[in-house]
Amino acid sequence: MNRKKDKAFESPRPFKLTHQVVCINNINFQRKSVIGYVELTIFPTVVNLNRIKLNSKQCRIYRVRVNDLEAPFIYNDPTLEVCHHESKQRNLNYFSSAYTAAVSAVDPDAGHGELVIKVPSELWKQGDAKGRSPLRCS
Repeated sequence: MNRKKDKAFESPRPFKLTHQVVCINNINFQRKSVIGYVELTIFPTVVNLNRIKLNSKQCRIYRVRVNDLEAPFIYNDPTLEVCHHESKQRNLNYFSSAYTAAVSAVDPDAGHGELVIKVPSELWKQGDAKGRSPLRCS
């Protein structure tokens, strides 16, 4: 039997996630919320990684650190505002197409994400973001 070998999956992300820690500090049943933090260890797969795009739906993010340095970030979850603007159409087909468009805007397979972290410039000077050493995001 002649079988073709499957091509290895190539990620559109410029990094590989190697370790993840999720810590839940508090669960509030009245507000239906969870409070905690995440630590990610990633290895850059490209030289000069300057932005890290992650998926993070329905979150409120207070701060981001990369290798213990404060990192500027942008959080945009388009699924939270699918039908918040006034629309003349109010049916399931309209909602479905609007939701599909919002989800595809942050599609991880297209290299997008709700959370965009700018790697601090201090790490460029140290050589950490040049693909030689892991980055710890928290």
